[in-house]
Order: sequence, then structure tokens, then C-alpha cells
Amino acid sequence: MSSRTIGTDLVTALKRLRLGGLLPTLAERFTLAEKEDTPYEDLLLLLLADEISRRVDGHDDPGKFDGRGRGHHLVFLAEGD
Repeated sequence: MSSRTIGTDLVTALKRLRLGGLLPTLAERFTLAEKEDTPYEDLLLLLLADEISRRVDGHDDPGKFDGRGRGHHLVFLAEGD
């Protein structure tokens, strides 16, 4: 896959939203989505699922997902789809 650069405005926005964990795989996900003509909604869902998995798998404390212990609730909703 080709190398892709993520713009500084997007990097800043993701970090301000505490979604910086998406950055290591974001370029790869964008490239794959373009190659497979993935709809925007599906790409967004894939990115959010990546972040949920990263947080639940122990890289972050899932109880601190939003600062009030709602991480487990969001995981339940994601798994129910």
C-alpha cells in the first residue's frame, strides 16, 4: 500500500478528542478504504471499533473511556451490532 501523510489539523483534532490512539493505523485505514471504495460510515465505524478494541485490550483503562466509567457500556453497544 502507498504511504499516506495525515494532516496536522487532523492529528491535532484527534489528540484534542483523546483519539490519538487511532493515529498509528489511520493512514493504512484510509488507503485501504480508498482502495476498496469503503463508504464513509463504514470507515468511521471501523476506526471507532479499532479505538474501542485498543482501549479494552489494556492499552488504556476502559473504565476511563470518557472519564465517568462508560467505556464498558460503549463496548456492549458495539458488540450488539
